[in-house]
Formats: sequence, structure tokens, C-alpha cells
Amino acid sequence: MYTFLLASLPSLEEGKNPPLSVGELDAAVAAAMIPEDEAERAAQAGNEILCGGEAGADAPRVYREYAAFERNLRAHIARIRSGKKSAPAPCAETLDADTASRLTQAASMPPPERERAVDFLRFRRIDEIAGAHVFDFDALCAYRLRLLLLAARSRRDLARGRDVFTELLNEKAAMA
Repeated sequence: MYTFLLASLPSLEEGKNPPLSVGELDAAVAAAMIPEDEAERAAQAGNEILCGGEAGADAPRVYREYAAFERNLRAHIARIRSGKKSAPAPCAETLDADTASRLTQAASMPPPERERAVDFLRFRRIDEIAGAHVFDFDALCAYRLRLLLLAARSRRDLARGRDVFTELLNEKAAMA
């Protein structure tokens, strides 16, 4: 059921702009006549998961596993930023030594490079979760997560971020 749909979708490459929007993917899923309950499950909670949200018990396996990774990734990043030596318990359970090492290295990078390094780890984890699932529901959910990640990255704008930061600093200075 998913073979033709997934085979027809453009490939998603880490570091590149997404070749289609999430809305276009959802339209393709609807046109492929995927059972409605599965199409709805594939669409649910993707944005929230990438923003650190939780996946419910009825969420697809790929979303549940990625949500746990994202939660632990964020906790590990917070630990690094705080300067604490010991990792919170959830991090120790989920992040492998390579991921933890790469996060530590990324902490010393300038913000744009740091974000790319962390996104690389996210993209890699989605690939690991998908595993050998190439033409099934798990593969569809992993594709959607990759697409959401690439779309979020393509919306980042360094100049706009600096403007917002400067605005906040000016507002804070005006309050003092």
C-alpha cells in the first residue's frame, strides 16, 4: 500500500531545502488512498514532537521513539549549557556516546554551525529509528519527520534572529 507512494516521493537530503511542503506530502498521502486512520496518525503531532512535545501512547512507533530522543537531546543540551558535569538520568538511557560527544563539540561552535550539527544528529536518529522500514507505515512517518525537520531548518534566518535578539536587548535596556 505504501510502496508506490514512498517510491514516488522525492528524496530528502540532510542539509538541503525540502523538495516539497508538508501540505504537499499530506495531499499525496490522501491521494494514495492510505486508510484514513493511518493517514491521520501519520500527520498527528509531528510539529509538536520536533518542538519537544510528547507523542501519546497511540502515536506511531516512529513518533514515540523520536519524541523520547528529542526530549533527551534537549535535556542533554540544557545540561551542557548549564555547565553541570553529570547528565540527567533520561540522557544516560537514550543518547549514545557518539551523540553525546557530538553535542559537546557542537556547544563550542557558532550558532548557525551548532544548529546544523544538532540537526544532523536529529536526522541521523530518524534514519536509525526507521531502520529497515523502507515501504511501510513507519517509513512514511519517518519521511514526514525528516520533511518537518528540513522545513523548520529552511525557515531559520540568521539576520532575522539577530534583529529579534537586538529588539529584545533594546526592550530590556529601556525597562532598566
